[in-house]
Amino acid sequence: MEGTTDCSPCRRGVSVVRTTPVAKRIAVVMSLTVFVACLFIGGFDAKNTFGTTVWRALLAMAGTLVIGLVVGIAAEKMLDENLKDQEKKLQKK
Repeated sequence: MEGTTDCSPCRRGVSVVRTTPVAKRIAVVMSLTVFVACLFIGGFDAKNTFGTTVWRALLAMAGTLVIGLVVGIAAEKMLDENLKDQEKKLQKK
């Protein structure tokens, strides 16, 4: 058909990664933990101002969220592969 474009991610060379609830939970727990740690360290130990402390804690939380998603996806793939191997071993017996 002339004049139509295919906008699928595979045609554009874009890799699409679907996040699962497990990966999101891991990312959220990690990022909130880092946020609280930064608030305590920046506020109590370093004696920074409130604005500086919150801004740095938010930046750390955002960075950790991305890292947590990557870790969560990798952990889930590892568990899936392990479960598939265990299923194959059980089927052979």
